[in-house]
Amino acid sequence: MDAAKVTRPGLFNPSELATSTGGQILIGGLAGAFLGAAISAKLTLAALVVGGVLAAVAVAAALIHPGRVFVAVVLAMALIPTYASPPAGPILFIPAAGLCWVLVGVLAWRNAMQRGRIFSPTGIDFLVVTLFVLLYVSLSFSPQVDKNEYLNFIFAWAGPFLAARLLLQDTARPAFLVAASFAAATVLLAPIALLETLGQENPFLSLQLNGSEATTWAAPASRLGEIRAEASFGHPIALSMFASVSALLSLGMAIYNNQPKERLLWLALCGAGIGVQILTYSRTGWLILAFGILLLAVTTAVRAAKRRLAWVFAAIGLAVFALMVSGSAPKELQIIPSQSSGEEAEAFRDSGGYREALLERALEPGVLGLWGNPYNKVTPAVSSTNDATDNAYIIMADGWGLIPTFALISIALGLLVAIALARRREAEELVILPIAAVTSLGALFFVAFITQQQVMIWLLIGAASVASERTLAPRRQRRTQRLAASPERW
Repeated sequence: MDAAKVTRPGLFNPSELATSTGGQILIGGLAGAFLGAAISAKLTLAALVVGGVLAAVAVAAALIHPGRVFVAVVLAMALIPTYASPPAGPILFIPAAGLCWVLVGVLAWRNAMQRGRIFSPTGIDFLVVTLFVLLYVSLSFSPQVDKNEYLNFIFAWAGPFLAARLLLQDTARPAFLVAASFAAATVLLAPIALLETLGQENPFLSLQLNGSEATTWAAPASRLGEIRAEASFGHPIALSMFASVSALLSLGMAIYNNQPKERLLWLALCGAGIGVQILTYSRTGWLILAFGILLLAVTTAVRAAKRRLAWVFAAIGLAVFALMVSGSAPKELQIIPSQSSGEEAEAFRDSGGYREALLERALEPGVLGLWGNPYNKVTPAVSSTNDATDNAYIIMADGWGLIPTFALISIALGLLVAIALARRREAEELVILPIAAVTSLGALFFVAFITQQQVMIWLLIGAASVASERTLAPRRQRRTQRLAASPERW
């Protein structure tokens, strides 16, 4: 975006400091001085100083290249574990979420001063605001929740949502940016995930600056006698969700791309995401891919895109047929119920049965209250040995109440409406964003909000809101927005 459009004459323009030669020398010198002093003092302080300097540079860059800064946010989310940042009182400080709030503060102020509004609200925005209002109301009724937990929701959920909303609204191709950023992070994580499953030490496990988070997440996991890849996400399911969403985004870009070379590149990136998903030995990622590909099939309006997606279905069918003929699947694919047998099948049935029992208990009359329960009425009634609830909606309904939970579910319904509108108005690649967001929310039926995965989900919801805003605009206005945003795709 042209810097002249985002600053007023006569006012200090922080972007000039980052782009001028003198400014870059000054920033580099200060960063080096602070970094040297911090390293000689304490590693934690060094991390804080480096983070502060990088955040300042990101803020200056966001005024000129918001798309590139969005890529940086996604990379920070994907590459910095939750246990790699120092404790910050009652808040679980996720560096990517902290960066989001810094960007939100600057961009919201800039937009309010120069444009008279922060952004044009959509139905998804109103649903998100409603959720946080109802969660706040629940604080007065449910003894299971407190203000610290609410503040963590604000920090890790609202910040990424607003950052995506503000950064992507000024970009020419938001779907391209989201897909590219996820693909870049996947390519960086893929070799680490592969080495991890081959028995090499996960390098991210050495970044343990937060003891309580490290106790929970900084440990390897296994299934079927094999190490499950988790890389920087602290849990294989979280990495699985990220890799599957990345593959889905790349697949969507491939079927809507008219350039053969670029289409092949997107398909290769899709393959990288699926490869990482296989290494996690997780079923959740396969559900995201299956649901997402189904939505792509239902919503694809462009004839050429339909033909390309048909080839994808043909390839999937051929692979399934080959597995059936061979009578055996690679060990990594034995997590799929139809491909598992013996002890593995029994273990997966137990896992699925536990989730079913949780849901059945939650649906019993009188178990869940409108504004939360005085104590957990679901998990103890199902199992005395497992204290984990593998369903974010059950967790919210038990602790916060049915009303806030329905507000979260209404966001998923709003995303489905956005998908339908994108299909009706032939918004092409924009439909990929709400599809990625709604599949991630659907995956929460099998897992809780954990580690950086929660940041990922709310970044996607914010991106889906931008796509909804573009979809509702007339075609001519969408073209104008693309041209006015930036001459570059980034």
